[in-house]
Amino acid sequence: MAKQIQFPKVFVGATYGRTFKSFREAIDDIPFQFAVAKDFLENVHLLEICKDLIGWADFCLFDVSTWNPNVTLELGLAHGMNKDYYILCNSRSSRTVPSDIKGIQRLSYSSYKTVSRRQVLAGSLWYQLCIQVGRKGKLLGSLWERFEDTPTGNRQRLYASRVLSSLRGGNALSVADLPGLRKGIGLNKDACNNTLKVLRQRNLINQSNRAIRMKRKLFPPSFKRKG
Repeated sequence: MAKQIQFPKVFVGATYGRTFKSFREAIDDIPFQFAVAKDFLENVHLLEICKDLIGWADFCLFDVSTWNPNVTLELGLAHGMNKDYYILCNSRSSRTVPSDIKGIQRLSYSSYKTVSRRQVLAGSLWYQLCIQVGRKGKLLGSLWERFEDTPTGNRQRLYASRVLSSLRGGNALSVADLPGLRKGIGLNKDACNNTLKVLRQRNLINQSNRAIRMKRKLFPPSFKRKG
């Protein structure tokens, strides 16, 4: 099991409504190992499942945009278990924040869509999570800084993120699948090849004529798991 975990383990608390599919598609482009309670429904109380997953995780994400009671409960559980966590909030749909957690800093985003007109949206959930959690927490190491703060650089960051995310659990990525990963991003072949070159230089991947494989775990040297 430990051999398959390539990325930071993250428990996600979110409302399973009409926007959850878009929410999940956005976070799935981030090279973290995500778990949500609905994927682990068993013949036990949901609270026990959440407790186990929060204990399993390196840190947690809680989307409080609609202040769903279950998400609020999970947030309180993580706080009581002394787990690191980040609060997410969609600025376009959020409600009034309960007074007892009004002072807690929140990560605000405005769109589940990551790319529009071949431009990476700075207000997108993907971008904000990468820059506020992956970059600030150094969970993406110095990978973000390897690309320029330009429209092309941001597209390369997204492509690199998609490539690494496709390697979750130690899976190999077929070279033939690469064109599908750059679809909609607006990167030419040379820019994509340069992106893969950066991943190889960072000693993150091995690449052959047929496949790409993860070479090492995506953790900074100073990262320490809790629990």
